[in-house]
This record gives sequence, C-alpha cells and structure tokens, in this order.
Amino acid sequence: MSWYEEPMIFDTLREADEWIGSEAYNKIGYEFDGYITLDAKLAYSLVYQLIRNKKFRESAEVYADERFIHNTNYYFVWINKENSKN
Repeated sequence: MSWYEEPMIFDTLREADEWIGSEAYNKIGYEFDGYITLDAKLAYSLVYQLIRNKKFRESAEVYADERFIHNTNYYFVWINKENSKN
C-alpha cells in the first residue's frame, strides 16, 4: 500500500476542501492507495469527497482512522480497490 503524506495544515474547512479537491483527491486510487495528514479537516474533506462522488465505483470501500503516535494525531484515509467491480 502506498501512502501520500500531506505536509499542509489549514485554518478553515473551506481551505482544506479546496486543497483536497485540487490535490489529493486526484491522486488517491491512481498514484497512491492512502493519505496521511496531521490535519483532521483534510481527512474529513477527503472522506466526504470520495464517498460523495463514488470515485471508485459503488462497491469501493473508503476507510478512515485516527492514530496517536509520539504525542501527535495522525489521520489516515484509504480505499480498498480490491473490492471494486470492474
């Protein structure tokens, strides 16, 4: 599984949503299987857009998780392409 590690952090959900729509959303499923960020707004926006647009067919599964590692919250979003129907 390949992960895109996002260095950006935004002040507002609107900024995060614009960034996801122009950057990470287009890479997940093509260049990367998953997305790691320190910004909960970015993870939320990516999950919302992936589910709303059903980018990877109706049977694709979108997952999200939050992990506390070395005193830092990390947010993970990934897709399961194996369950997608061709």
